[in-house]
Amino acid sequence: MPKIAFHQPTYRPISRCGLEELAAHHKTATPSGGILFARKISRPEKDRAREAIASVFNPEAWPGPLSMLVLPGVNWRFESMVLSRREKDWRNDPPKSTRFTGVESDRAVFHAALMRMPGLHRSVLRQLESDNTHERGFTNKFIDGYHFANVDDFMAATTRTFDAAWLDYTGPLSVERLRIIRAFWNTKVTGVLALTSMRARWNRETSDALIRAGSLSALVRKYIHGDVVHEIEYQDGHAPMFQIMLRKPPT
Repeated sequence: MPKIAFHQPTYRPISRCGLEELAAHHKTATPSGGILFARKISRPEKDRAREAIASVFNPEAWPGPLSMLVLPGVNWRFESMVLSRREKDWRNDPPKSTRFTGVESDRAVFHAALMRMPGLHRSVLRQLESDNTHERGFTNKFIDGYHFANVDDFMAATTRTFDAAWLDYTGPLSVERLRIIRAFWNTKVTGVLALTSMRARWNRETSDALIRAGSLSALVRKYIHGDVVHEIEYQDGHAPMFQIMLRKPPT
């Protein structure tokens, strides 16, 4: 009996996939740990932490235009929350004064979130030209850009400036990461920065720096200077989390 040869499917980088391929992959792929975490429905403490950030951008508190760097979840909950408060009938009409730029490094999460991108069925989805900030990116009339990239690399490489940013890390901070965030904050953010991270699993350099600083809050504020809007510690499932929001003082 002849042997049957089985071949593993050839890996295709996301930069070579069309939109239909992305949709098919999203429907058939085994969910990653990132997507399983993102799909958790009952996250009341996370919801309260998200609301603490969203309230800063209510039209009464932030009446002017808003451009913001975010790390969207699969369902764009935070972005939809802010759009619903700032833009009339935003699900049908492109936002007039609220613009988001999103970054995601988990391939499965990126595929899933792209299929739920605000305005997906109301405007043409265009692929962005490749550059040193991302492997692939998309834009439409509702979202300035959604990039498949490592956010730390994106912050270092982008030449854009933003009114605000929410860096919602699922992992821990490190001294190296804080240096990248500091450079981004000092040169590319004009208003506020929210930073969320795991409150555990630091590397040795960061653990030593934490001991010297006295707390995670003190370590963050050593690198990122600004007026504290809020500080929150909470549990996201079994993960201990820390969140801080800083505002640049008026010049």
